[in-house]
Amino acid sequence: MHLRVRVRVRVRARVKARARVRANPNPIQQTTTLTRCTGLPELLEELGVADALPKALAYCEAQGADSVELLREAGLGDELVESVRAELPRAKALVLAKRLR
Repeated sequence: MHLRVRVRVRVRARVKARARVRANPNPIQQTTTLTRCTGLPELLEELGVADALPKALAYCEAQGADSVELLREAGLGDELVESVRAELPRAKALVLAKRLR
């Protein structure tokens, strides 16, 4: 490849990269999910099903719930259990549903 062609390719790549940064100045901030739902990690840890935490947090984010108390007040406990049921043994799913009522 000629030197001039290489320079043009590099310049175009830089221009495109700058345009992406301007369009999305902080991509990490815009793709972050809810990392806190007060009381939820402790509840799942107590039941020994902490592996279900990422799906449970995703559900909480979708519902706009930032605490277990809010989930209880809104009556969303059963829906939360349904969203993570594939990762829970049946008995633990029933206990989780009971504790979220």
